[in-house]
Amino acid sequence: MTSFNQPKERVAQWFFDPLLTIRDQLRAAHLQESEEHYLEKLVLIAGNEERINAWDNGAVEPDDGMRKGELQALARRCVLCVVFLVLGLLQFRFNFR
Repeated sequence: MTSFNQPKERVAQWFFDPLLTIRDQLRAAHLQESEEHYLEKLVLIAGNEERINAWDNGAVEPDDGMRKGELQALARRCVLCVVFLVLGLLQFRFNFR
């Protein structure tokens, strides 16, 4: 799905626009497989360092501090995307009910 063939309703735009933005950012990051696993850890277990370190999914923390920071920022944007998605849908439901 792209911005050209997505539905044009407001609710659909609230839903698809953040997801398309995150998808484009993930593609532009050119992640390696170990970085994808590290990002998966950061997104699914956000903020709990003990659980992040305990879960072994084959992820290797990047040695480069810059790359590690980029992945952490990308994980925060992914989590915020989901939060804003849910809030937008709840707001629509509240306003138009």
